[in-house]
Amino acid sequence: MTIDVVFKNVDVKKVDHLLIPMKHHCEIAEKPEYKEHFTLLHFDFQDPIRRQYNSL
Repeated sequence: MTIDVVFKNVDVKKVDHLLIPMKHHCEIAEKPEYKEHFTLLHFDFQDPIRRQYNSL
């Protein structure tokens, strides 16, 4: 599922914030056990200046 699909199903007049967990794969030579990790994307719909996501 893409973020666009999520936004099509969200009524921003009823939702203040949205957190979306995203699974990542990355290669860290020093820590091979950390190939998979999660990032939370935070969308603030009430602040018109900060409508873009912030990685938490």
